[in-house]
Amino acid sequence: MSRHREQAVQFGPYRVFPGQRLIAENDRPLRLGRRAMDILLALLERPGEVLGKTELMARVWPDTVVEDISLRVHIAA
Repeated sequence: MSRHREQAVQFGPYRVFPGQRLIAENDRPLRLGRRAMDILLALLERPGEVLGKTELMARVWPDTVVEDISLRVHIAA
């Protein structure tokens, strides 16, 4: 996996390449849906902070009204 130019965020066996919207576990790319990746990136942008569901929903679905269940489903998936 050649990702030398982009700064990766690493936690445990996972590395995330935000600009490429890629996550890898032990250097193996993983499939992650668009909304799940949006949620992960929003959380990674603010390490150590608590993001409320309202803020997460606004960032992931900026122009759409969604129910809380949408966020829960994508986090649980």
